[in-house]
Amino acid sequence: QSPTGPKTYKDKHGIKRLTIKHGSKRTPGSEHPHVEIRDATGQRRNPQTWEPVTQKSPGNHIAIDWDLD
Repeated sequence: QSPTGPKTYKDKHGIKRLTIKHGSKRTPGSEHPHVEIRDATGQRRNPQTWEPVTQKSPGNHIAIDWDLD
């Protein structure tokens, strides 16, 4: 991961659990800032339904709602 790469948080076992991504125009569906969430086994999950998702699934690219009002 480069110093400018996405912010990643790991649990006490070293498993990546949360990644905050800036978005990329190169990847359809990933153009805007979004999060990736994984369970304790490292499986990607849709944070709204907790169903397993793949790297390219829309549920793996949940947009960040900047509700800071």
